[in-house]
Amino acid sequence: MKEKILPHLVCLCLLSFAGVLAAATSFAWFAKLGGETEKHIDGEIGLRSYFYDGDGTEERPYEIVLPVHFYNLCRLQNLGIFPEKKYFQIGHYFDGLENSPSCLNLEGNKVGYLDMQSFSSSREVLPIGSENTPFVGHFNGNGIPITNLKVTGYPEDIGVFGYISYQGYVEGLVCEDLEIHSKGYNSNPSDQSNLLFSADIDDIFNSAHYLANDTNLTLYRYEFGSFEANNLKHTNGINGTTIVNINDPANLSGDIYNKAYFAPVFPNVLNDRFTYSWISSSSLINTTNVIDINNDGAGDSVIAFDLTALKNSSDFNSGGDMQADARISLIASTEVDNYIFSRVIQSYTIEFYSNGDTYSGDGSRGIMSASIFCDYVDNGAAGDRNTHYHHGNNIGFLAGHLDGSMKRCYVYNGKFTFNQVDFTPIMTESDTGLIGQISKSVINSIDPDLGLTTNGDVGIMNFSRIYSLIRNDVTLEDGTNVLACGRQMPSGSNSYINYVSYDPYINQETFGSFAKYMRHDNPAVGDYHYIVKTGTDMTSYIDSGYPIDRQSQIKSDFNRVDFLWNNIIEDEENIDRGLGVFKIVTAYNAEAISGEYGNYMLNNIDESVIINGSAKTKVYFSTAELDHTISGNAWDYPFPATSLPSYSDINSFDYPFSRDYNYMFELNLEDMAKAGTNNYMYNTDSSFLANYLYLKLINKYGAHITPGNPRFGFMFLNDQNERLTSLSSYMPVNKPGAKHNYNGKYYPDKSIVFHIDNPNGANVSVVGRNDDITIYRNDVNSSAAVTALYSMKSSFSNVDYNDANRYFTYDVESGATSTKTVNISNMDKDDGKLYGHIFKLPPGDYCLGARSGTAHIYFLAVQGQTDATVGDKTMANMGNSIEFCNFLTQTPTLANYPSSLEISDITFKANFNSGIAREYYVKTKNDKGVNCLWLDFTDLPDEFVTYLMTYSPTKTACYIQNTRYQDLNIFFRTS
Repeated sequence: MKEKILPHLVCLCLLSFAGVLAAATSFAWFAKLGGETEKHIDGEIGLRSYFYDGDGTEERPYEIVLPVHFYNLCRLQNLGIFPEKKYFQIGHYFDGLENSPSCLNLEGNKVGYLDMQSFSSSREVLPIGSENTPFVGHFNGNGIPITNLKVTGYPEDIGVFGYISYQGYVEGLVCEDLEIHSKGYNSNPSDQSNLLFSADIDDIFNSAHYLANDTNLTLYRYEFGSFEANNLKHTNGINGTTIVNINDPANLSGDIYNKAYFAPVFPNVLNDRFTYSWISSSSLINTTNVIDINNDGAGDSVIAFDLTALKNSSDFNSGGDMQADARISLIASTEVDNYIFSRVIQSYTIEFYSNGDTYSGDGSRGIMSASIFCDYVDNGAAGDRNTHYHHGNNIGFLAGHLDGSMKRCYVYNGKFTFNQVDFTPIMTESDTGLIGQISKSVINSIDPDLGLTTNGDVGIMNFSRIYSLIRNDVTLEDGTNVLACGRQMPSGSNSYINYVSYDPYINQETFGSFAKYMRHDNPAVGDYHYIVKTGTDMTSYIDSGYPIDRQSQIKSDFNRVDFLWNNIIEDEENIDRGLGVFKIVTAYNAEAISGEYGNYMLNNIDESVIINGSAKTKVYFSTAELDHTISGNAWDYPFPATSLPSYSDINSFDYPFSRDYNYMFELNLEDMAKAGTNNYMYNTDSSFLANYLYLKLINKYGAHITPGNPRFGFMFLNDQNERLTSLSSYMPVNKPGAKHNYNGKYYPDKSIVFHIDNPNGANVSVVGRNDDITIYRNDVNSSAAVTALYSMKSSFSNVDYNDANRYFTYDVESGATSTKTVNISNMDKDDGKLYGHIFKLPPGDYCLGARSGTAHIYFLAVQGQTDATVGDKTMANMGNSIEFCNFLTQTPTLANYPSSLEISDITFKANFNSGIAREYYVKTKNDKGVNCLWLDFTDLPDEFVTYLMTYSPTKTACYIQNTRYQDLNIFFRTS
């Protein structure tokens, strides 16, 4: 929703098109069609005719029959002439509606294509739509190929369509020999009119320019009798700025939430060359005049929540935890040579949530809430929620940025050209090659890693984070990073003598999410001290002030958090404890305990603790796995794994191979920043390791994840979707014991339980140490004992394991994996190192524990889950989608559209560094039954990254500079 349209644009339009129209009247088709010319005067805007026919209504769309008509659409759209929905189509039904529409060539003959060669070579054809002038109309290409089209634009949204609004709909667009040309940033920032396009303001938060510094969005909430302002810039917090009960009838006027509204704040500069506007990516944010700001009885025009679409969405009201997103973008625009240029200078994400368990069985309304986040990519202040969204340069063939819908649109042979001489270079941010950026709210069927499907993939439990939510770290005088001691519990009872309060070191901001589960010395809720069991008589230590030389004896006990007995600890509605899809099952020995404090399990809590220790920055990834489903199977290490095989295939990893051999790879958490957003080993050069991980890893659709994909390899993220650099806290787990009924379900004590609901299964990544860590099958509907399934090796204390003192190295940057092991003497015993492993499991209920003794669990992740920690709500279908969009492997014709077109089923994501090539070609063809994608550069970039995705992995190949790559996920680097 735009704030305003500049009133002088129509005049500019008439001036700009005078020459074009004069030229158009000399085309032969006017004379050839004779009197029929007079019948087609409806394609008018203002006083001039810019289209062949039509009035822009659904019944009579504006018709694009000649190249000049397409050019006119681009220019008029850029000038803001179409702020409301209009309808456009390529072709005219010259012979009646029963036949296909046609275009005209310059000789006036009917043809089944629209050849843009004459305009592409003589004029700049602009992208249709920008942030300042979004395309809100309906465009139907009717499958008529547009040939030899060259689209030229500046940052930021570039394609045949620049920016398609959530109100926009594009179908039937087919292009052949398409060129998308981005000039880059103007290299003369001293020119005020072009300063908007200087690379100097690419980072909107570090720029000194007033466009960035003096722009923000303010939320006004009705509190204490008036509207109070909240500046949303840089005030994210973990939960953002949250508004609850947005659909409370007391806060509604119709479908508008009238207890809050937004107001953009723009620079106030004398003789400012820029004009400003705002735009919404969704109907959930709209302009309304029902809110009375001044209490004068009259409504004022403001930006507010419009709940109409949420109320009418069957997805959002389905009863599950659903999410719908919107984005408010603040725009600066300027006019140069009759062009209106625009740029996003600030944006804000608004996430709407439905809380599934608040819905009743009869489908009545549940509670809706919203959180607002200021978009930025950098790390920000501690505890901030970064959206990791920066608009950047969105370049695609069909569209630069899609918030609306696009269906049955295709490209055959394309060319990207960048960075005109005398312009500052830009980098591409093309997500699919076809579309530069697809809104998260668009249901996306052309790329399974984008849009809706990025939510609910990974559930994470990181005990270091959970521990920090409860207790603060304190560095002692001797430099050891342990928690200082608290006070001893009152004397006079043996039950108290070995317990210490850690009240002074509670994390006051976040411990409350665990308060009801923490052990304390007073059963009166809200009136107690939190305590830990030390296992040592503390009297002498209390009296002596805990001398440093004695701290080592009690360090591990002071660094623990004890939980109450007989509980299932899990995340709850509106409470994120960092548990993800996992649940902690505390001990259940209640029968042996009596007395007031006995009820709190003071003496029987050992299996229900989180313990903090020294930070560990290395994990040794282990390939060994023991299959307990095979009768008589047991660990056996007859041969040392001293070198990596030079060859492997899918038969290399069956049992007993994975039982008898263990290949360990050293992973340094402190190096992960070098991998960007990629997982460990995503780019390994070892075919052995690549094949092993390929067979292990699956995405949420059950398909293999291939090398080069950011999700290939071993993942190390926290539940805030940020990199982990160390692990220090763990929870001891035992072999699962007796099962107990909890809310009608049976769970074994001393374990961690989880559920995989994805019908395709999922991966479980574990980091821990001590006893073998084991996955058990658990029937939650039965009291029957759990069944051991698979184990990983998480200690090497037995010297009989010949490969226990060897590991392979992996280089995060180059992907180089050593072929010979590093041999160190101190790895033949368990000296505190952490071990990691990936299990592949089918759907079902599981628990994780030790095989026989006690194991220490530091980190857990479920990858490929359908509802998980990172993006834990499912995106609701709000009506916009992209589907049946593809590259073609044959020359398109109107006769073949749509069912007979030969599609490639290939899409790709491309990114460059700042030394990008000035042009590259994207071609597709079918070669002996294999669909092939060609990428050819005229001058190679320093670095180019592409991820190829397909639905036919055995029938697809990629050629980059004539080199064939069979893998579908490719990291291509030239230097």
